[in-house]
Amino acid sequence: MGSLGAFIVGILSSIAAALILRVAIDKISLRFTFRRVLGDIRRLYAQIEDDGYVPDHIIAIDRNGTIVGAILAGFFGVETVISLATVNHRLADGSRTTVMLEAHLPKAEFLHHKTLLLVICFNDTGTSLEAVYRCLGAPPFEVKEMRSAALYTSVSPRLKPKYFAREVGRDLKTSVNRIVNKMPWMIREWRHVFGRERLPPR
Repeated sequence: MGSLGAFIVGILSSIAAALILRVAIDKISLRFTFRRVLGDIRRLYAQIEDDGYVPDHIIAIDRNGTIVGAILAGFFGVETVISLATVNHRLADGSRTTVMLEAHLPKAEFLHHKTLLLVICFNDTGTSLEAVYRCLGAPPFEVKEMRSAALYTSVSPRLKPKYFAREVGRDLKTSVNRIVNKMPWMIREWRHVFGRERLPPR
């Protein structure tokens, strides 16, 4: 009986150790340090570079995209980024639509016959990326070529970027909304625009 009890205790201990190890690995895999995010930006840049695409301008979408776009600009040797903003509107039927803030748009002649790289940090539903893509792909803008990139994208958004570092749901077993709060620049002093960006109370 003693040996059987010891055997059972040994099995239970092994299971408990495996569960603890699994939880620890999951927590580590969901940590987003600046070093890790920078590594993902490097990975994104490598895809674009391997494709031979060299943008004249980097168009960064929303605040997090501007941070990622500014770092990408350093890899490409682009001096700065053009930062655009989108806003979500709730319609009477309960649906939402995403539109560009026109006050942020550059002059059409500035983008005339230029190659553009649209950069968004989190491409969850794809509506923000789609809004910017449609806006800049229509008159009066006459760009030479436009490609899109996301640091993190969901598996099936409305608009899937040509380049992305990680696919949430496959490469990362979590949701885009959970990743937002884990970015190293998401600090409590930041005045958050979107509810989903707000950090939990202390």
